[in-house]
Amino acid sequence: MMEKLEMLKKYGWIMDALSKLPLSEKTRLVSNFLHAKKKYMPEREGNANVDYILKCGLCPNMCRFDCPVLQVIKTETVSPAVKSRLAYHLETGMLPPSEDLVKAIYDCCNCGSCQPWCPFDFIVGDLLKGVREDIAEMGKVPGHLLKFKELIEREHTIYEGGRKSLGRESGAKEHRTNRKRFVRASTGTVFGHDVLYFAGCKVINKRPQVAHATLKLMEKAGVRCVTLPEEWCCGVPLGNIGFKEEFKKFAEHTAKAIAESGAKTVVCSCPSCAVAFKELYPGAGVKVKADVMHSAEYLLGLVKSKKLKPGKLEGLFVYHDPCKLARKLEKADEPRELLASIGKLELAEPQFSGKETHCCGRGGSYATINPGVSGKITGNRLAELMEVSERIITACPNCELAFEGAASGGNGMEVSDIAEILLKSME
Repeated sequence: MMEKLEMLKKYGWIMDALSKLPLSEKTRLVSNFLHAKKKYMPEREGNANVDYILKCGLCPNMCRFDCPVLQVIKTETVSPAVKSRLAYHLETGMLPPSEDLVKAIYDCCNCGSCQPWCPFDFIVGDLLKGVREDIAEMGKVPGHLLKFKELIEREHTIYEGGRKSLGRESGAKEHRTNRKRFVRASTGTVFGHDVLYFAGCKVINKRPQVAHATLKLMEKAGVRCVTLPEEWCCGVPLGNIGFKEEFKKFAEHTAKAIAESGAKTVVCSCPSCAVAFKELYPGAGVKVKADVMHSAEYLLGLVKSKKLKPGKLEGLFVYHDPCKLARKLEKADEPRELLASIGKLELAEPQFSGKETHCCGRGGSYATINPGVSGKITGNRLAELMEVSERIITACPNCELAFEGAASGGNGMEVSDIAEILLKSME
């Protein structure tokens, strides 16, 4: 009894309200609180953190005003707290996994726009990850996402017939390391540690110029760098859908390949790949035995150590913070510092930037989950950026592809990766 009375001290803020009630009502409420019989947690063991989901679901839902999905769909069903309430009722068995409920759980691009508003520092997309895993175990994953899973498992990349290694346009040449066949991306003296450049599905297949720029900069700095001869998808899309065992299989494969490369540092152009290696792999029990850095952070280190000397590039540009880079990796200052090192480059800020950035619309595999809404989110963010400048710089191939796909012909928009801009200033 004393423990429960002590617990009441946590809820002192309700005492004023209780003091205004009749004695009989006070007695009833306090009695129900101290001797509650209702169970609020599910009896079965699932993948979701129901305690956190319940906290989120009981919140006033202030973050809904900054949710990019809600801004397009405009129904409370897809607001962050309501999705958590639906998830809670699903996890406790109060609601069945109907098609509409499952769709609502997947209507999230895991951008983290909710986090700056959250008193618990939650990212709702992270809370829904375990719920999606439970949905997958129930066999209720939407059909088009099952086909996406099958594609990734078959091709080891997110593209049908997609490439899994960088072509010769990147300047890559074969060489051997630790008896394994790898690709030498550049030659010269070693700067700090040997580096493995992990390009990612989108760079390899859709934005090879980003790899070219990054590797060319490393070559100029005298960095000895290798790439994998056959680079599998990092597995994040599988995890986004809810297939945790399949994600772990891809994680184990890639972690082993990184270890066999002998590299002590892994550099990624894709923030999602970097988040996978630093956070998601360890969460699945898989360790990457190397330091992991995003390319913007690594290139800034080369500039600071005077291994690279930025040139000049005149013009007004706007920088778009990728969600994963700014919020998950907490790298909002580094890209700006790198751009500030380029002479005559004028950098302007959009209204929403840094940790309060707005999503490009393609995060969390949302372009596959709900391509129509994803495209409209992209259009919203693109409009915000182009109010400042038509020349957009970012540090994520996913964002770059989103903006390129949404740009209308003849609007003068240019989108570049930060590595491309740095290299251009030096040429």
